[in-house]
Amino acid sequence: MDSSQLMAQVLQEVQRIPVERLPEVYRLIHAFRLQTETETHSPNSIMQFAGSWSNLSDETYADLITDIETRRQQAFSERRMHETRFD
Repeated sequence: MDSSQLMAQVLQEVQRIPVERLPEVYRLIHAFRLQTETETHSPNSIMQFAGSWSNLSDETYADLITDIETRRQQAFSERRMHETRFD
């Protein structure tokens, strides 16, 4: 069975699930996808960035950290709103 046939079968099964059970299915699929994404990252691919920030100025580094914190807060607040829509 090729991937397009398998995808079609999966979608057919999902369409048969009662609407009130879809939040559970979504959480399961989402968690599975996140897990597979983290498994595919090898240490070598991540380590190529080691030391990348070592030559940043203190001001640039502080700006970067502030930007990361802001983006994380935005991402998690959107995620919380998205997750509560299914409950």
